[in-house]
Amino acid sequence: MLKKALALPVEARAALAGSLLESLDETVDPSAEEEWNNEIARRIEELDSGKAKPIPWKEARRQISAILNGRMYRMRGSLAGRAMPAKLERDPDRQFE
Repeated sequence: MLKKALALPVEARAALAGSLLESLDETVDPSAEEEWNNEIARRIEELDSGKAKPIPWKEARRQISAILNGRMYRMRGSLAGRAMPAKLERDPDRQFE
């Protein structure tokens, strides 16, 4: 099954991956859904107003690849009780395996 999935075109593999991830969510937290909807609306407004500037997908992929190909970041401080770290700090001694 994996060989067949890997042979699919990129767009089909992405759709399949998304569907598989969605299938893992058995319960929906209404407050989390509402927060995500608010966040999406905020980001759309930032794009529409010009406050946020999008970058081309090719550049975004380049930046992601640079991180995944050897630059590991460690989080500073405790994550207990926080949804996102306050600051990420580059750790040149660690790499993704």
